[in-house]
Amino acid sequence: MQRGLYCLANKTRSLSNVLVNNNKCTNIMGSLVGLQTTTLNKTTTSTTSTSTRNYATFNDKKFEAIKKRRDEEKRAEKIAAEQKFIEASRLSIQDLSFEDALNNLRDKYNKYAVVANSQMTTLFRKAENTDELEQALLFYKSIRNDRPDYFTDEQISLLFYAFERNNAVMLWADVLIHTHTFQIFASGQTVSKSIYHLLRLDSEEATQKAIEMYQDRLVRYSGFSNIFIENIAYGLKRSNNTERIYSLLALADPRVHLSSAAVKTILRGSFASDTTKQALDVLAPYLPSVKRTDGIYHSTILMAKIIANNPQEESQQQEAQEIYKSWDAKQQQLFKEKINSEIEKENHKDSLNNFINQI
Repeated sequence: MQRGLYCLANKTRSLSNVLVNNNKCTNIMGSLVGLQTTTLNKTTTSTTSTSTRNYATFNDKKFEAIKKRRDEEKRAEKIAAEQKFIEASRLSIQDLSFEDALNNLRDKYNKYAVVANSQMTTLFRKAENTDELEQALLFYKSIRNDRPDYFTDEQISLLFYAFERNNAVMLWADVLIHTHTFQIFASGQTVSKSIYHLLRLDSEEATQKAIEMYQDRLVRYSGFSNIFIENIAYGLKRSNNTERIYSLLALADPRVHLSSAAVKTILRGSFASDTTKQALDVLAPYLPSVKRTDGIYHSTILMAKIIANNPQEESQQQEAQEIYKSWDAKQQQLFKEKINSEIEKENHKDSLNNFINQI
């Protein structure tokens, strides 16, 4: 019986040990499970945070790529449109008739809303009469050009010759007088040529138009360069029409100053047209302000006064003019050789005195 009780006690201790060991295992397993749970939670949180950052970065990159792609598409479209316009513009209108050239430019403007200034210039140059020039002007107005520099000075000069060739200088004058309406701003040289051609027409209407252009230019620029009047005077002298410049000079605007070259050209022209007295009358207000005078200038004035105020026989006038021409030629040669020495300068003065004494 005692032995049976002993065995029962041993079994009871073994069972207790098993229970204790089981509890330890349970605690260890619980700790491990808790540790794994904590690790899993931390890992999940870290993964979620990384995913959020990656998603934000991905969105920025995606948007940037989309923007870049769209910019490239727009750039490609612009290049394609420009290339298309260039290819279409390669068709030269030089060999087309005026009507075909006009229609060609109209089509280009309807498609591309632009016409090259060179092709517009060519259109005007192809005009063969006033009617075609008016059609070209109407088309030019229809493109609503608002750029003052649309035409270059050279192109405006070509436009002038197109009008002059078709005897449409009066129409051209209207274009320049209403320069802001047409956005065609001519240089002083082109305006002086235009005035010269108007004065050559020798009609009251043309002369009035020339005066209007002259005054418009004067008001717009508050004066002229010296070459402005010189160009007009030289052109009229060459065509033996010097007296036609008197209508401009008679305005006697104080803002206008003449160069000595312009005065000499006008007076020399008056000798040939026998209008020297009239020339001196219109030049009188300008003479006090003439600068850079020389011996030739003063001798020309003197010659003009002699002819204007001392009526002589025709033979005597001619003799005086021959003396003047001979002396004038000599002086111009001396000036070309650039007189430097004092002796030569004194000889030059003596020559002038001898000339005056001969008169």
